[in-house]
Amino acid sequence: MSLCTTAMQKCTTVCRAQGVRAKKSPPASHTAHNGCFHPLLMADDRQAMGRRGEALAAAYLERHGWRILARNHRTREGEIDLIATRRGTLAFCEVKTLVRRRAPPVRGPSDPLECIAPAKRSRVRRLARAWLAHSAAQSGVRRHAVIQLDVIAVLLAADGTLLRLDHLPSAF
Repeated sequence: MSLCTTAMQKCTTVCRAQGVRAKKSPPASHTAHNGCFHPLLMADDRQAMGRRGEALAAAYLERHGWRILARNHRTREGEIDLIATRRGTLAFCEVKTLVRRRAPPVRGPSDPLECIAPAKRSRVRRLARAWLAHSAAQSGVRRHAVIQLDVIAVLLAADGTLLRLDHLPSAF
């Protein structure tokens, strides 16, 4: 069963339970699946593409000698996508995935790096400090000589194929 079919079934079930009917013509922000437009599919697609981007970023880091310590580390303040270490360096990585749109007009950011706003940078800094304070309290956690806040930008085609992956060490 394809991702499209699975999402369609899930969306149809949820829509029926909530009394929402599929629309004949979608708003510009919705995506089409098998000729039918469901408002909940867009969120499912975005989450799936975000997970794909994070998996590609983790694989990239591992290929380049990084060891992943944590994925999607959550606190009440937010989430750190990846925490990795290599040769005494600890990296807190924010992964931004963007799907290139097929047809103009293209609205919104054209590059994943445009999505990292000052508020997001500030949140990642706070989350990194909290993770460091928590891990220092646990035994067996090694000290790191260098701590950096990285950004990994992932650009995907509409079908999920990787177009570009940029790793910016110490981005902020």
